[in-house]
Amino acid sequence: MSNSGFNCFKRSFCFIFVAYMISQTTINNVFETARLEEVIGDFVQLKKAGSNFKGLSPFTDERSPSFMVSPVKQIWKDFSSGKGGNVVAFVMEHEHFTYPEAIRYLAKRYILK
Repeated sequence: MSNSGFNCFKRSFCFIFVAYMISQTTINNVFETARLEEVIGDFVQLKKAGSNFKGLSPFTDERSPSFMVSPVKQIWKDFSSGKGGNVVAFVMEHEHFTYPEAIRYLAKRYILK
């Protein structure tokens, strides 16, 4: 059984899969538009540290900042937990979202279609 070119083992699974697809244009727009320091700043109090920002880890209980954000590179690293990545990875990790949920969250935040 196939639906929209996908091999499906159940019609309902394919309907759900196709209904939640996000266009590559939307994904590209999210990565081009989302500012890492703004998104993370919604959840973590960040302080300027040279060209980067630092703050307390949102994933561990710590007293001295080991969470670093690089706006230039658009990456973050939490040295206390070893986690790191881009803006989508942060939203996925912090909010326990799937990749599509994180993309939708960021698209909505930046009013992208």
